[in-house]
Amino acid sequence: MSAENENEQSATILVILIIPSHRKSEKEISEKLRIKWRRDAQELFAELFGGSTAFEAIEGSYWSREQGKVLWDLPVIVEAYVSLSGDELKEALTKLGSFANEMKAKLSQESVMLVIDNYTHFI
Repeated sequence: MSAENENEQSATILVILIIPSHRKSEKEISEKLRIKWRRDAQELFAELFGGSTAFEAIEGSYWSREQGKVLWDLPVIVEAYVSLSGDELKEALTKLGSFANEMKAKLSQESVMLVIDNYTHFI
């Protein structure tokens, strides 16, 4: 790639959405429902960012302020490298935030984790 082309490209950021395997009650979310949310997230990432990669993490933990203890999880991670900027990025992240809020409510979560450009947000 030439230096001229490098200067024309916008900065790339990493956007990550964590899809949980358990509800805050510690009840496991069915595999069918987890697949549905993973696929829905990947379709949204494709629409907003051009695509995504999804993979299962080995194990995750979350400190529940509501329960005063650690909750364990086997999350799915959906990520994309994003080259949007300005209003286009803001609009895409607003849609992703709405999706995260919906997932939080429907999967009975205390919060849902989004990572945007190395900043962690608990929605």
